[in-house]
Formats: sequence, structure tokens, C-alpha cells
Amino acid sequence: MIICDNGEDTEGCFEFKELDHTTCSDRWISLKIQQSMRCALPAMSQCGDGQDQTNCSDPERVVMQCLSQGYPTTISIWGYCNDYQLCDDGYNNVCVEPEPDCKIHKGQLCDGYRDCSNGKDETCKDLTKVACIRRFHSPNVEKNASLPIPLGWVMDGKVDCLDGVDEDETQWLKCGKDYFARYQEKDTKCEDVLLCPAERN
Repeated sequence: MIICDNGEDTEGCFEFKELDHTTCSDRWISLKIQQSMRCALPAMSQCGDGQDQTNCSDPERVVMQCLSQGYPTTISIWGYCNDYQLCDDGYNNVCVEPEPDCKIHKGQLCDGYRDCSNGKDETCKDLTKVACIRRFHSPNVEKNASLPIPLGWVMDGKVDCLDGVDEDETQWLKCGKDYFARYQEKDTKCEDVLLCPAERN
């Protein structure tokens, strides 16, 4: 099965092979995952390890794609921020808590939709002018929306954009080196980055 964002061009798209997640473990027993229950509500979940939240047949329930055991798969809207080991790179558990009792995926920050009651997830500083389609797709945000990249995501070791631009060193200006290295947009001067505010005047 070929999955593309635009549904037309298959070049460079994820090719989904059947991931061997036909069974899962629930405490001490092994269960066969029923296709009709895949990516179902948590109250109806069959698997204690979350494997029934992968390979979703309903695209409306998908929030991300990743490799799982080396195979491309989809992760459901109930398969993130819950410590399930679903993505090989752990991306389904890259989560933050902008305010108490509001744990969200990193990809939900600064996406234009208020996920936390006090709106702290949308209090965004240092947004770059570089935008991308994020790996994590919030159900509340327009599909394939190109959103600004927060500066803190640049070269942080986690690929947050589908095209990987946030981790492509050639796309950013590197200021300093080793522990003191900072990345900025290309049209920035390093002097403005590394000086304290009082020294810039």
C-alpha cells in the first residue's frame, strides 16, 4: 500500500508493508488483534502494549507515521504520550507539559490550536520564518498545513518536519561551536545571537 499526503504522486511516499503486529501482549498473554478493533477508543483497546494503535485503516484517526520494528506504520490519535514503545525513534512519546495537567505531543506546540486550558501551548517565542509540514498531525489542524518551526526544534536531534529541514544543518546558520553552538536562520548575524542583550546596543 502506498500512502501520500496528496493522494496522487507516489514518488517519495511511504510504502506500507504489513507490519507483523497481528498479535500483541496484554500482561502475560498474547492476543490476536482484530482488524475491526485496530486504532479503537482506549476503552476498547485490546493491547496493553499499544500495538493495536498502529496500522490504522481509518486515516481520520492517524496523527503520525514512523518506522516500527523497521517497517513504516501509522500511529493513532490514542497512540502517543502514553509510553507505548511504538516508533523506533520514540517520536510518539516526544511530549511536553506546557502547563499542569496538560501533556501534549511536541508537535502540538505553536500549531494555532489551543490544546491547554490556559493556552500555554500557543505562547510561542522564537518562531522561525522557515515553515514545514510537521510529522505530528494534530486532528485539530488543517491537513498538510505548513507551520513555522520553533527555533528550539532546530538541530535538537528529533526530526519534526516531514522533509527533515529542522535537522538539516545546511539550512541553518551555525554560531559558535561544541557546547556553545547555536543555530539561527540564515539571514541572522552570529553577533546578534551570541552577545548578551546589553552588549548589542
